[in-house]
Amino acid sequence: MKRKMILPAVVLLLAAALTGVLAACADKTENTGVFASGAVPVQDVYGNWGYADSNGEVLIPCEYRSATAFRGGYAAVEAAAGVWYVINTSGERVQGPFASVRIFGDSAVFEDYKTHEYYFYTFSTGERGEGFDGYVYDAENGFVRTVTSTDDNVGGRVLEYRAVKDGVVAGDGTAYYLTGNDVFYELGGKVLTGRRTGSSRYDFTLLDIAEGTTTAYADASVAERDFAVPDTEKLNYIVLSSTNAETGETNNSFISSAAAEPGVADVARIDGTDGLTYVRISYADGQTADKYMLFSAEEVLCELAGDGLTCVGEAFFSLQDGTYTFYTEEGKFTHKPAPAADTTMSVADCAFIGGSTLVVTYGVENSASGETYTQKAAFTSAGVTDLQMFEDMNLTVTDAADGFFVVRNNGTGRYGVADLSGSIVAETVYTGVRPLEGGFWAVKMGGAESVYKTGTGELMPFVFSAVCPEEAL
Repeated sequence: MKRKMILPAVVLLLAAALTGVLAACADKTENTGVFASGAVPVQDVYGNWGYADSNGEVLIPCEYRSATAFRGGYAAVEAAAGVWYVINTSGERVQGPFASVRIFGDSAVFEDYKTHEYYFYTFSTGERGEGFDGYVYDAENGFVRTVTSTDDNVGGRVLEYRAVKDGVVAGDGTAYYLTGNDVFYELGGKVLTGRRTGSSRYDFTLLDIAEGTTTAYADASVAERDFAVPDTEKLNYIVLSSTNAETGETNNSFISSAAAEPGVADVARIDGTDGLTYVRISYADGQTADKYMLFSAEEVLCELAGDGLTCVGEAFFSLQDGTYTFYTEEGKFTHKPAPAADTTMSVADCAFIGGSTLVVTYGVENSASGETYTQKAAFTSAGVTDLQMFEDMNLTVTDAADGFFVVRNNGTGRYGVADLSGSIVAETVYTGVRPLEGGFWAVKMGGAESVYKTGTGELMPFVFSAVCPEEAL
């Protein structure tokens, strides 16, 4: 009879560790997703930043205070407090020093280290634009607003709006000269500027930044506005009362980031969330029926002839023939739940996880027993996922991205990744999981991070304190 060999625990641990090292040492070179440029920002144990490839090999030494991801073959690094350089994928400093840098792709904004003047720069042509005093980048609506002061004595300034698309800032923008008495309002991807013509009267111009089109409103005043944000004057909607110079007739226009409606008698805000607004529009002709409009910063989500939407949490919804229709900033979702016998369901909460996945919590009541409980469903562009299956596996969904869920094991407190069908694609063994881009994840073990790729596994050993910080992407 053969005697069974029992290995000491230390040997088993060493074998397991060696297996992990060998797995990490396997060549898993990636040139997609966050590794499209060949390297990602990594932080060493001393808090310094550099760049490494998908195998964990340091390509650019960790010697910087901060580092951004490569865009268009270039990245920004902070060599000392407030001293920035632009580097290429070889780590060579090709531009700088600057007081600050923002790289969009082929275009960038540099702040002169000595004069603190800003200017646009195009990498492919080497072209440097005119200087300006400051800027605001609105990533959500895809534009840069620059501000340039003038030499007059009335506080004049020039606002110029430039569209940003695919890493390129438009070479020509639409400029407005504003004196100290002039006003401007931003409504998502539109901007409304007014030049004073009299007491609280202005000649307004509405610019659609993406389309590059303008609409004039002569001798107008602001009749109503909503959701003004201090300092930026960014609005959700505005109502202008303008005068026809020839007829003297007054016309009210409802203007939002998504629509412009003339001939309005009254606008009443019914409800809203941070990103959605629900209003009733009444028309001046006395014949057009009232219209109910739900809109976000980018588009009109729905127009109704009657009031039929309810706001719960971060979504509006309607119910018809047992089917719920949810309206959100991320689009429209429909769901027809199938309640068990003797039960009724109602929407208790709507909340986003991962930016684009809507989780709806239904309240369920059993009319026979009086029992009440909740059920959750997740809505993505791929469809509806019943989250009850994760609860049955003692898992809690904490985040979502690219058609996958970050899940936490309620027993161990460890994190992993699951797909929409409930299959575990990354075991719940990590102390943290953070979505990156395109199926890549930052996974944490203790005080170290690695990059995990769905379908491949860990790409680099756990030797860095941090990889791909959110602010670098």
